[in-house]
Amino acid sequence: VFRWREGRLEGRYDGIPDWKPSSHFAREADDRWRTVSGPEHGEALRIERDASGAVVRLIWAGYPVTREPRGFA
Repeated sequence: VFRWREGRLEGRYDGIPDWKPSSHFAREADDRWRTVSGPEHGEALRIERDASGAVVRLIWAGYPVTREPRGFA
């Protein structure tokens, strides 16, 4: 789950306990962020868009993140 919280981008695995840390990101460039704390620290987050500019998926630490579950194909 990605959300904007307290002035920064945050990522959390759905269903983890509240006491487990979230990941926080720092912007490196348009559509590119870096995990600066929490799980996957140091890994890139890349935003992919379609021709209209709508977000199609995120790639975090090499893993695709989409609104709908998909297999690795």
